[in-house]
Amino acid sequence: MFKNRKSARRAQRKSHSKKIGMPPGSLVYVGTDISQPPALSLTEFDAGGLDETHFSEVEKWLKHTPLRSTHWLNLHGVHDPVLMQDIGTRFGLHPLVLEDILHTDQRPKVESYDAYLFVVLRALHYDAATLTVSTEQVSLVLLPDTLLSFQEQASGMFEPVRERLRNARGQVRKLGADYLAYALLDAVVDRYFLALEQLSEQTEELEDTLLDKPNQASLQT
Repeated sequence: MFKNRKSARRAQRKSHSKKIGMPPGSLVYVGTDISQPPALSLTEFDAGGLDETHFSEVEKWLKHTPLRSTHWLNLHGVHDPVLMQDIGTRFGLHPLVLEDILHTDQRPKVESYDAYLFVVLRALHYDAATLTVSTEQVSLVLLPDTLLSFQEQASGMFEPVRERLRNARGQVRKLGADYLAYALLDAVVDRYFLALEQLSEQTEELEDTLLDKPNQASLQT
């Protein structure tokens, strides 16, 4: 089930070697998923409406004029240190926060800074086709009226939250960035329950096969 974890660990060890001898706060990407270019999106909302903008160039985002009272900036792909530095400069993020976002094998944690809250999570993904389980680091920075979210890849994990925002369902449009952060945390936890449910179903199917029609393939699964 975890057949790909050895190669992932090897790749991460190679990435770790880049940081040897560098001072704390150095922006070096440690991870494996660099197959897609970073994608920056901005969702702005309030009780009266919502606007979504996708930026192909960081310069366009830096020049963007706010449209609503609450802002959610999401980045898919954290492997570009220059882009991360631009975001950090724009929001006054500590270099150690940026370093932790780029270093994608962090343990879950919450850190409180003077102007914002920094959260690191591990999201769980189960691939039923390959019977593999993988994890992804998700980082959140909660500022007044603004939430920053950083994902290693475009997994669709936060799409249900986006749909709630688009359709004005529940309280998410009315309660601001802190409630949005709660909604994203809840979406990450939901992925754990989904993965456990899928694993349970797969285990039951395997048990039935072993009891009814055991064969060499099922014994090696």
